[in-house]
Amino acid sequence: MMSDPVELVLADGVAHLTLNRPDAANTINLAVARRFRDHMRNLERQPPAAVVIAARGRAFCGGGDVREMSEAPDLSTYLDRLAKTFHEGLLLLASLDALIIAAIDGAAAGGGLGLALNADVRIASPRARFLTAYEAVGLTPDSGVSFLLPRVVGLGRAAEMSALSGVMDAATAARSGLVAEVVETDPAARAAELASSATGRSQAHMSATRRLLRGDTEGQYAAALDAERAALVAAASTSAASLIRRFAHRQKDKQS
Repeated sequence: MMSDPVELVLADGVAHLTLNRPDAANTINLAVARRFRDHMRNLERQPPAAVVIAARGRAFCGGGDVREMSEAPDLSTYLDRLAKTFHEGLLLLASLDALIIAAIDGAAAGGGLGLALNADVRIASPRARFLTAYEAVGLTPDSGVSFLLPRVVGLGRAAEMSALSGVMDAATAARSGLVAEVVETDPAARAAELASSATGRSQAHMSATRRLLRGDTEGQYAAALDAERAALVAAASTSAASLIRRFAHRQKDKQS
């Protein structure tokens, strides 16, 4: 029986969402995107008090699955479907009346960085790394990175990470406001502790506060995700296809 690429466990008012492709750096393929979206649809019907997003293995999320991209018969169609599906899940996550906490251990790259940015609070281990990574395969930001990253770390730092392939370590992420805490022990355990404390508070109060902090950005965020998806599809008609194949080939050589 195939393992679930995105696990969901509900316990004591907390939804524990775990990326479960450790051998593939928890990269996002269509199966992950669909499973994530479906879990979000279920949580929308019965919102928990908090959601903890974590991952198995040595990477939080390496972004899009480049190998699956390289094998797609039509890259533009594939990227459109992948982004549309995953973005639907992210919009549902953003609309939940719940505290969203991400536990980042290892790399959060590309769409993985976007997933982390969609959390209200981010807890990291000392070996966490944050990077955009799109330029290596000729693609543009997705998963809300273009919208959320400048709002979290500032436009200058976001431009540095995006245009100059900057990698932000955990300590710098904490100083930049990207990370709330860096913990020596398992960040998922600390995230679960914070989530548990949220269950004892008024959910209506927490939801109202969260919406006030975010402001009137729901429509802007949805439009930004649509723009990101369109830019991805456009990038597929440039040099992205060859860069993706080259990147996937290098990955395969490393693993053989």
